[in-house]
Amino acid sequence: ITSNMAQQSKEDAQTAAICRRVQYASGVVFSTFLAGHLVNLFAAHLGPLGYDGLLIVLRKFYHHRLVEPIILGSIAAHMASSTWLFVQRAKTMGGTLPYVKNAASKFSLSTLTGLSLHRITGWGLAAAIVGHVGATRGLVIKFPEWLADFSFLSYSFHMLPQFFYPYYIALAVSCRRQYFITCFFLFLFFVLFVVHP
Repeated sequence: ITSNMAQQSKEDAQTAAICRRVQYASGVVFSTFLAGHLVNLFAAHLGPLGYDGLLIVLRKFYHHRLVEPIILGSIAAHMASSTWLFVQRAKTMGGTLPYVKNAASKFSLSTLTGLSLHRITGWGLAAAIVGHVGATRGLVIKFPEWLADFSFLSYSFHMLPQFFYPYYIALAVSCRRQYFITCFFLFLFFVLFVVHP
């Protein structure tokens, strides 16, 4: 029994190492898209023409038939690896509920780290991503003329500010700074020199 437990522990450690690499790599890929998404949000200050103009340029990148599946796949891989790691951490604490209770009991603004903030916002966004993708891409399948534009953004901030202000703040916070900055510049390079030469 002891050798079986040791073997299982070794396999779990190897799987965890693989999951962490998948989580990191998929996070980098998704952050590339997210950087453009957030830059476009800042372009809203330029008004409808500036926002929609940048959106048209960015869509050439992330709606590309080869790029979009990679972005969606990176989201799925990130969520799957994060879930597996969460479950493994919870197992060491005696289950999900004790793990969450333990984490909640230690939570305070003074102990909030970049990693814990990243995890909290990440889990919140994981719940919202299905609705977001459905609203922005799913509707287009049924109604091709309904591409999101400045009017969608304006409507969301005016009609549901209590949801969308925290949502966009969480998007920015969920990016770990060590790869957000790198991805932002890679994305900028791609847009400036590849998509729109």
